Amino acid sequence: MPLTDAELEDLFRDPELPARAEFMALTASLAQQHSYEVGRTRIVFHRGADVLKVPLTDEGLHGSSWEADWSERYGKTGYIPIADSTIEYIDDLPVLRMERVQMPTADQWKSLPDWTGSVDCAQVGFTAAGELVAFDL
Repeated sequence: MPLTDAELEDLFRDPELPARAEFMALTASLAQQHSYEVGRTRIVFHRGADVLKVPLTDEGLHGSSWEADWSERYGKTGYIPIADSTIEYIDDLPVLRMERVQMPTADQWKSLPDWTGSVDCAQVGFTAAGELVAFDL
């Protein structure tokens, strides 16, 4: 669903975000091609087997960098496994590409391991291979 200029201005309120106008243009373009969800610091575009996380704020930009670094360092073997993530440059802008996950069912929530409580708002899910991972740190 396309985003209007007013919606984009509302989403990109952080004047500290580097390349703010360029991120707005990229977001407008991606919104015409992919479904999306708006978070507090990033907008997430659903794209096939992965998602793209575009920062809305400077905090979102740093969060994407941190998640890509965590994925590279620890991947799915650390105390908190994370979905495969990497920084992908689109129009020279750093965007986090992350493996898509499926949220746990109501029954699965009851038996999740303790580490899921350490994840921001228990944002965890299952990869296509059935691995339980965090998708937001």
